[in-house]
Amino acid sequence: MPQGTSVVHPDAVIIPMNAFDEQGYRLGYGGGYFDRTLAALQPKPIAIGIGYEMFRVGTIHPCEHDIPMDFIVTEKGIHAMEEGRLRHIDAAACTERVTRLSAARRLPRAQPVGSAP
Repeated sequence: MPQGTSVVHPDAVIIPMNAFDEQGYRLGYGGGYFDRTLAALQPKPIAIGIGYEMFRVGTIHPCEHDIPMDFIVTEKGIHAMEEGRLRHIDAAACTERVTRLSAARRLPRAQPVGSAP
């Protein structure tokens, strides 16, 4: 981290995907950086995967350390988990889910990390 900067703990993250599956897991660039970051952040930020519909696969065969996305956005719209599968949702349903997730995770954070109360 550069000297003189504050640590940032985001309330939401946008994560690139090479592929994604029907359970909301993503295939990234092979380093596991996003999964480790999401696992370390508390409370967990809202995870939004961004990719193309043509890269949807049946399964990426997730490992124990893989973390599913809360939402996946493609050129065909917004997708979220529903009854164990990824389903297309509209903007109103997305707003409701973000509101519910934010309340459950106590987001947004009241104060930025490192700031004075």
